[in-house]
Amino acid sequence: ADSTGGGDPKAAAPAGAGGRGSCRAEAADGSEVVRIELGASVSISFGGKTITGTSKGDKRRYEMDSQLVAVVKRDGDKIKLKDEAGKLLWKIKISEDKIKISDNEEGDGAYSLKPKGDDVKVKKGEDEIGKVKFYAADGRIKVKDAADAEQYQAKTAKASAMWGVLLMKDIPEPQRFVVMAEIGARGR
Repeated sequence: ADSTGGGDPKAAAPAGAGGRGSCRAEAADGSEVVRIELGASVSISFGGKTITGTSKGDKRRYEMDSQLVAVVKRDGDKIKLKDEAGKLLWKIKISEDKIKISDNEEGDGAYSLKPKGDDVKVKKGEDEIGKVKFYAADGRIKVKDAADAEQYQAKTAKASAMWGVLLMKDIPEPQRFVVMAEIGARGR
């Protein structure tokens, strides 16, 4: 699969997010924040809750406690999270130099993930809200806020922009973790 969403989206997952494995983010104190498992289906565990994503064609349906969290439609370099009525919740646009995440079609006020080497800048509009730092020597990612304070960490063998989504507090937690899983499933 490629990073634009063609082919099997699970095959493009970054090492550590596991094409058919799992990844886990921890708060700076070591407590688990979220665990994402990619395989025939997607499982996202957080705070005693589980979201399950099942695929059918170019769509993936995410549910928690038999309630819809989002329907995800993949179309090339675009991923859209929609509610049951088809209303846009979040749009993800993936390009070579950045990933934009917005709650509107135009991309106004978008969050962005901008890779620079193995690190990633996380922005809301023009304001930097944090960064993802990859430490290859110890196979660890650290997610830091704008004041350079560590907020999250994860063990991983490969740098990935998906970890920066943890800083996007305007995205409700269940949807935030779905966005992470979808970006991770594309190897980004």
